[in-house]
Amino acid sequence: MGKIVVFGATGRVGRSLVQILAGSGAEVRAVVRDLKKAEALPLVTEVIEADLFDPQAVTTACTGAETMFVLTPENPLAQDVVADARTVIGNYRRAAGTHRIPRLVGLSSMGAKYVG
Repeated sequence: MGKIVVFGATGRVGRSLVQILAGSGAEVRAVVRDLKKAEALPLVTEVIEADLFDPQAVTTACTGAETMFVLTPENPLAQDVVADARTVIGNYRRAAGTHRIPRLVGLSSMGAKYVG
């Protein structure tokens, strides 16, 4: 199956996904914002710290991957959550294109809590 890069690997969904993939024997690279939180992850092939707003960090994290699992984290304190999401998604797109990654799975709950 090739290397699977999981962004948001210490969050609720990402942590569960890493656990399932690692348990099935997949080659997993967990991408996290805080390496200390990664200590609670199940054994994975590799853990990388990266800022999703840094295009080079995202591209580097995807080196050698055949599949990307991406999240669009929403920061309620951000000045413009839509602009932030566009930036992060653009960084994912750039990384996928640079490395010609054939499979990308995206998850977003952006706006799910808002009414109106």
